[in-house]
Amino acid sequence: MSIAQDNVYVGQLPKRLVIGCVDNDAFHGSLSKNTFNFKHFNLNFIELYVDGQSVPYNLLEPNFDQDNYIRAYKSLFLGTENSGQDREIFISREEYAKGYTLYVFDLSPDLCDAEHLNLIKHGNLRLEMNFSKPLDQTIHRILSRDKHTSKFYKGVYPSDEISILRKKSIVVANIDCLSEARSHWIAFYKEKDEELEFFDSYGQHPESYGKNILKYTSTFPVVLWNSKAFQSPTSNVC
Repeated sequence: MSIAQDNVYVGQLPKRLVIGCVDNDAFHGSLSKNTFNFKHFNLNFIELYVDGQSVPYNLLEPNFDQDNYIRAYKSLFLGTENSGQDREIFISREEYAKGYTLYVFDLSPDLCDAEHLNLIKHGNLRLEMNFSKPLDQTIHRILSRDKHTSKFYKGVYPSDEISILRKKSIVVANIDCLSEARSHWIAFYKEKDEELEFFDSYGQHPESYGKNILKYTSTFPVVLWNSKAFQSPTSNVC
């Protein structure tokens, strides 16, 4: 039995996706079942595609009948930045196939779901799943995502693709275009409708950073900026 779903996410993509399956009646609150019992349902194929390209690595093809599911289990570590680290995830290999079967996909551009910032990626996400045996009941797929952004933080952009800011929102941008090597980061914050706050660790005016930055700031009647430098101009880090 195969399941394919297009347009799982369209537009801004999450940086991490966790997929699991539960019984339909458990999902709808049956008191006799555990909503968090993520069974494997004899899944033998799962793959994600972004704009038609398989990501972030080769497809997963577990065989739970033969206890061959180590790559699926390893996705818990790879997708949560725990691979090679001295940290415990508290799900053993044996437990994984007994109600803890989750598939984790790191969708960050550099395949490193850490605390640093990445450029926001947009696209169309497709999910394909296959089961080696017919399902004897209806199941629910549960997808949990980690966003790149919070309520106010709108993400990281190159200078030629900076997001339009609405009230009480912030964006980080690079002074270079998407096609260029990124050299210096700046930030914009909008508190009021016609007022933009510009932050630069060098304490420079927006006009110091080229036509894209100047074009963006010129759409606001009032632009506030910091004249105090917090970083040496000879520094090689930002």
